[in-house]
Amino acid sequence: MISKSIEERAFKLIQNGVEVLEAIKQAIIEENKFISEMLDQKTDRSKKAKNTICKNVYGLIHLTN
Repeated sequence: MISKSIEERAFKLIQNGVEVLEAIKQAIIEENKFISEMLDQKTDRSKKAKNTICKNVYGLIHLTN
């Protein structure tokens, strides 16, 4: 089983003509690079993504209480 984000990345690659197995491999590599980028917090994209995730999680916590 693969995550929804990897599935979406792979689907976009397949739509652009990449073979299915290669698209999944590439999607996993891209996902791992993004996760590493998120952990490093050196790019604007990673900082924005972290802030969005934190805001959404914070909002969900307060919706359930």
